[in-house]
Amino acid sequence: MIVGHIRNLENEKYRFPASIKKALHFLKEQNLSKLNDGKYEIDGEKIFAMVSSYMSKERSECRAETHRKYIDVQFIVEGEELMGYCALNPVLEIEEDCAEERDAIFYKALIPESDIILSQGMYAVIYPHDVHRPCCFLDQPQRVKKVVIKVSIDTLEK
Repeated sequence: MIVGHIRNLENEKYRFPASIKKALHFLKEQNLSKLNDGKYEIDGEKIFAMVSSYMSKERSECRAETHRKYIDVQFIVEGEELMGYCALNPVLEIEEDCAEERDAIFYKALIPESDIILSQGMYAVIYPHDVHRPCCFLDQPQRVKKVVIKVSIDTLEK
């Protein structure tokens, strides 16, 4: 997982392959606060954005997950949230495998779990080996507007 702030993108973009740069460029160039919730194509099904607005939740209500086909680039437009994180490891127990239908595998717990706080303007690039628990609140529930850009792993240089 790589975490950064969009205002520092010019200094950080060297770290990313072209498809991730394309996703981050979308975040920087769009007026995201004006986008309605929904799906936005960037490069067909290879790269697309999903905009959602929601109330952050108690950690126990949020599921830990990974994805196999897509990298997530999660960006906070408004609000802030806590995201649990751990590297994929053999100790983790799968709770539900929805990889075929929804490109999501859910886990019973994150072991060990580290907390990452994402606030307005911050992004997290989440790879298939990054187990993450998004949408948690810090102190109390709050409204969050987030863009999740899905980048197909097939777009990465091999």
